[in-house]
Amino acid sequence: MTSPTGKLTEDNQGYWDRIKRARSWVDRAQAVESAAIDSEPHADPQGLFIMYWIGFNALYGRVNETGHGRYLRPGDDDARWFLRRVCELDAGTGRIAAAISGVRKDAHSLLRSRYLSDAYWREGYSPGVKRQLEEETAAAEEALDSGDLHSYLVSLLWGRVRALRNQIFHGCSTNQGSLNKDALEPALRVLSELIPAFVDVMEARADKENDWPRIPFPRRGSPQHPTARSHRQ
Repeated sequence: MTSPTGKLTEDNQGYWDRIKRARSWVDRAQAVESAAIDSEPHADPQGLFIMYWIGFNALYGRVNETGHGRYLRPGDDDARWFLRRVCELDAGTGRIAAAISGVRKDAHSLLRSRYLSDAYWREGYSPGVKRQLEEETAAAEEALDSGDLHSYLVSLLWGRVRALRNQIFHGCSTNQGSLNKDALEPALRVLSELIPAFVDVMEARADKENDWPRIPFPRRGSPQHPTARSHRQ
């Protein structure tokens, strides 16, 4: 994926390579889904979840420019930043809102899940945690109903689905036999709608190609690769 002008530059690479990377993982996940046996549409739900989340990570990852010895920035601020930016790109279009509408029931179940709450894993299903879950779910639903897609998506993806990401990516669940499967299927349906929507929104807004930060680990030969940058100095 390149700029409509066909020219990848140091200024626009942070935009178009995010799209290219994310699209490659979305396409891979969708190809696996299409090839699945009809009776087992999600024969490998954890694998599909991983592919879609990597596509999401390709969109929100940023470079640490502060020089403190870490090339990648911490993810929390990055995800919130990206979700705000992609919602701004989609303003007045409704692509993201339509994607949410198609999976709202699944999203609601994820928001209410105690097993995706960090507080639950700290202190169990105490009255306080139960109340917190109810309040957070109500706040997220209210944000969605009022048109605040950014707040809703932060609560859903970073406040809930990220916990499932941590369980799977960091070896905290069992392949194919984990008890988190009740959350995995709805989370997969949510990601399979939202991540392609994010990519579609970005592809449609070429006018913003120079407004995005650098990408982590730019490929060799590209304008943002260290070799190319050093040659211009």
